[in-house]
Amino acid sequence: MKIAIVFGGISFEHEISIVSAIAMKDVLKEELVYIFLDEKRDFYYIPTNSINSKLFSTGEYKKCDLLTLKKETFTKKAMFGDKNVDFDVILNLTHGGDGEDGILAALFEFYKIKF
Repeated sequence: MKIAIVFGGISFEHEISIVSAIAMKDVLKEELVYIFLDEKRDFYYIPTNSINSKLFSTGEYKKCDLLTLKKETFTKKAMFGDKNVDFDVILNLTHGGDGEDGILAALFEFYKIKF
């Protein structure tokens, strides 16, 4: 099973969410996909091998692929159009606003994304 971890968001617990997501590399034995939600509510695809706290504290994550929500998935720009991000289910690790108030859950339900 491939798990997409959504983390970040707009709350005072933003950094805790980042630390939680990074810790999942050592906890979950499944294949992981990292999707970061920044303060502007933009989603970014974060390669598993490059995820670390410095990536977010310096803003370097903005060099990663920007994602777009589509029915049943996220997509990123590719050479010949959009490419789907491959995952089976989303694990929401977004603390505080968006993650705990139901906004992301409603968004995933609207786009028919399993979470």
